[in-house]
Amino acid sequence: MLHVHHDREIWGDDATEFKPDRFSEGVINATRGKGSSPFFPFSSGPRVCIGQNFAITEAKVAIALILQRFSFELSPSYKHSPFPVFTIPPQFGAHLILHKIS
Repeated sequence: MLHVHHDREIWGDDATEFKPDRFSEGVINATRGKGSSPFFPFSSGPRVCIGQNFAITEAKVAIALILQRFSFELSPSYKHSPFPVFTIPPQFGAHLILHKIS
């Protein structure tokens, strides 16, 4: 990440200088036409998103509450179709049927 954020080919000859005004016309213009993908300031390291831990905890609590109140099964219309990318998610999603636990 550090190398990408200091790449002169993406950011220009002044890539190592602190110049927040380079973003005054948007990230796409700041990256010399390379798009917004080279800019990922809050993804990891000391500048990671300040709300990341809270969001993960909140998601865990929500999942725990759902699992306490519902049982689930795969929909009969589910078609097994793994899609190989970084992980192997189902290509068309996994449709679930929820049943309230009484």
